[in-house]
Amino acid sequence: MDAKLIAQGIVHGLASIPQSLYFSGVRTLEGSGFLGRDLKARNEYETERFMRVFKGLISNEEPIRQLISIVITEFYSKLDENGKKAINDKMGYSDAKLGSRTGA
Repeated sequence: MDAKLIAQGIVHGLASIPQSLYFSGVRTLEGSGFLGRDLKARNEYETERFMRVFKGLISNEEPIRQLISIVITEFYSKLDENGKKAINDKMGYSDAKLGSRTGA
């Protein structure tokens, strides 16, 4: 695993925190109704729609899990050694980026 990619993942993860805070603030203001009733109603509708989709996925997760496993397995098995190394390096980058955001 490339240490440079891991370091980049940490830096990018930390750099994205201010943007996430901004989006959280905007969503809070819109959800509170402070910026208008229309935005609050739209956000309530979007939240309800997301929850319906999420509940639908939870109740029927096995076909999705199987599909993802098949796609990943087939894709990975067709890669040469350089391709597998590149995927593994990117996964290390992603782990470092996520870890730096969550404080792991």
